[in-house]
Amino acid sequence: MQIGSEAGLEETHKSHRSRIEMRAAILRAVRSESSPTRVMRRANLSWNLLIEFLPGIVARGLVREITVGDRKSYSLTTRGNDVLRLFELVRQELSEPGDSRAWTMDEDDAVRSTEDFLAEVDRLDKVGTGRAPARLAAPAATA
Repeated sequence: MQIGSEAGLEETHKSHRSRIEMRAAILRAVRSESSPTRVMRRANLSWNLLIEFLPGIVARGLVREITVGDRKSYSLTTRGNDVLRLFELVRQELSEPGDSRAWTMDEDDAVRSTEDFLAEVDRLDKVGTGRAPARLAAPAATA
């Protein structure tokens, strides 16, 4: 690799997280109501990435946007919390010993087992069909 070459710069600035992991970081950041700046800092994202991802997350009903005067804040919806927990469950199930733990959930939010989580979802939603709960389905388009 040549120092100062374009290829060298691209190699050194590759993202360490996937786009899905960045979206999950935003969901984690808005567990309690937060300003956009706090979300950006908690999720460890640039402003440009935050404004790229946040509108889509709000449109999917995962995060609630609250506007008071000229200030906006964001909070996690029930659906967003469910999606985040499912994301963390999949991450937990697919992890191998030695995988990076840099972008994982807090210990308090750890899912005990797949069976426990699915039983909790079934109990809460009274869904025994094995399909995803209705609140995880895409929100209906508003006309």
